[in-house]
Amino acid sequence: MTVVANQEPTPFHKVFPAKELFQGDGLKGLIWSAIGSVCLCFLLFVLGFFGDLLVTRGEVTLTADEAGQKQKRNDSVPPVTAEPAGEPGEEAEPVSLYTGYTQSRTPFGPEIDPLKPPKTESATTITNSGILPTLLRYQGAFWTRPFVALYQRFPALRDNQSALGILVGLGALLAWIRSMCASQARQRWNSTALAVSTRLRKSIHRQALRLGPADLEGGSSAQSLELFTSAVDRVSEGALEWLGYHGRDLFRLLLLAICLLLVDSVFTLVCVVPLIACWWLVFRQEHHAADLVAATLSQGDRDLRILAEGLAKTRLVRGYQMESYEQEQFQKSLERFQKSQAGALQQSAWGRRGMRTVIAAAAAFVALYLGWRVLLPPHATALASGIVVLAGFIAAWPPLKNLSQRSRVLAPATKAASQIQDYLNQIPEVGQAVGARFLQPLSRLLTFENVSYGTATHKTLLDELQFKIPAGRQVAVVSTDPLEALAVACLIPRFIEPQKGKILIDGEDIAWVTLDSLRAEAILVGGKDPFISGSVRDNISGGNTATSLNEITEAAKESHAHNFIQRLPQGYETIIGAQGEQLDAGQSFRLGLARALLRKPALLIVEEPDVVLDEDTKSLLDDAYKRIAQSRTVLFIPRRLSTLRRCEEIVFIHQGKLAAIGPRDRLVKISPLYRHWEYLNFNEFRHEFETGAE
Repeated sequence: MTVVANQEPTPFHKVFPAKELFQGDGLKGLIWSAIGSVCLCFLLFVLGFFGDLLVTRGEVTLTADEAGQKQKRNDSVPPVTAEPAGEPGEEAEPVSLYTGYTQSRTPFGPEIDPLKPPKTESATTITNSGILPTLLRYQGAFWTRPFVALYQRFPALRDNQSALGILVGLGALLAWIRSMCASQARQRWNSTALAVSTRLRKSIHRQALRLGPADLEGGSSAQSLELFTSAVDRVSEGALEWLGYHGRDLFRLLLLAICLLLVDSVFTLVCVVPLIACWWLVFRQEHHAADLVAATLSQGDRDLRILAEGLAKTRLVRGYQMESYEQEQFQKSLERFQKSQAGALQQSAWGRRGMRTVIAAAAAFVALYLGWRVLLPPHATALASGIVVLAGFIAAWPPLKNLSQRSRVLAPATKAASQIQDYLNQIPEVGQAVGARFLQPLSRLLTFENVSYGTATHKTLLDELQFKIPAGRQVAVVSTDPLEALAVACLIPRFIEPQKGKILIDGEDIAWVTLDSLRAEAILVGGKDPFISGSVRDNISGGNTATSLNEITEAAKESHAHNFIQRLPQGYETIIGAQGEQLDAGQSFRLGLARALLRKPALLIVEEPDVVLDEDTKSLLDDAYKRIAQSRTVLFIPRRLSTLRRCEEIVFIHQGKLAAIGPRDRLVKISPLYRHWEYLNFNEFRHEFETGAE
């Protein structure tokens, strides 16, 4: 007994399952597409009637015996006056014509050509009969029954001129309906793809909120942004293409195949072989051309790099008078580059010529075979039928082309879906412990006990770091590597988790307290924290409608943000962000301070912005720091020497370990490493050197 395992879905189908085609807007799009495909097939039949009307001019010839046999049947149409094919002047009796033609060899190729009068003296020619010749030719075929009913019901189809107008109008109507159906299907499938992209963006946003706080180096933020924009767009485009393949192209090809077999099965089956060969050849040529272009570009890049090396050797060449040698080497490399490019272009051109030759040969064969079946006895194919078959093959070409490009078009979507799945499957390093306790505000001591932490790029940022900070003090945390100080700041509110050791607040391990209570009492104000797109009021309150405007105003006054907010067009209701007013770095930082102060934390961690601030902003921040520090513990990651001087104590970290701790005056005296760090970061000429380096 063989057990067949379920096939593992691809990453693309994990984010866009196949069932999307059969539910909601996907199903509606499928229905609209099916209606459009049916209209296309009816349009082909109308084309056949139209072509046959132009070829036969509504004339059909019957012998008296055939007319008599048909008159005895009870499926007649109203009688049409016919002219006998005998001598002029002979009187002709009205003949009733019927919608059958029993002497057809098959429904698709009559053995007796109705356009060729029988060689009998009693042959009767019926003129101006509209679509009657076509109905007689395909008598017995089930698909003609609707047209027979229409012919019997509407007299206009029995006249050439009115039948021509009806066929043209019907064809235009079917073409319009098909266009509208295609538009509706595309719209529904666009909605389906949009729903998928919306669902993915929600998942990425939710995952970014879980993973983002642990992103010290910005790599995760850049990754989530790329996934949120480009990767989701690629998946959406792939979903739209997939819906088109399975909801439109396959069904259309099936319907077209059935229609063409009904019209002329032999001609269709014979012609399908060279046409499929052409399709396969075009498919191969496109893939070969794509591979050739990729290889040519790769080789061209290597050759160009070799050529460009000479541009960096000018001093060496001129200094040693090697101009002739360098020119000779450059000329050889340039000729080699031109030869490789020309060879690739020639190879691609030969491939296109071969493809066109085969297509031309296939077209010639189809045209010649059609001519044989139309012109040579037994005239198995009518010209109009052949045109319908060829039109059907032309209509089948776009779906075939789409199917041939399916794997190449879906490859970017599959890759993007795989990246999204990998991102969504990441587990945040910080989680709340079961049975976590509520944390009381810091009142005695903040302790780091042998804390170690590292990232993928920085294997060890903190190495068994330990220090203690009494509550109510202003302390600066600085480090030779800025990421080390930032890691300390992010460890306290548990944006990241120590890989070893623990952090205590008043003796309570923060790993065992609730995240809400911890982050309510230990708030980090980042120097690069962006403001939220929305009103100033919402930025400070965090969207909490229970916060009164008076509370928001008091927090803004404490951080010296109130004055510039009042100068905005609508004050606290002013919209800021991408679609509103823009704030400078100092204003944005003070807005962040107000947001933190509104929550009245016991421990405030302040990372100053790493930008040059104007003197007014500096003085406002200095005064704000005095107000902030009166009732809480404040940890600074300073970017200004004045902030460093105001701190009562400095924690200095080097290579992940505590290098020194104490007041600044003491560290300047006892630590040469600290003195060197302070000089590098706060000497008055540092910005000039940084500008020169840039």
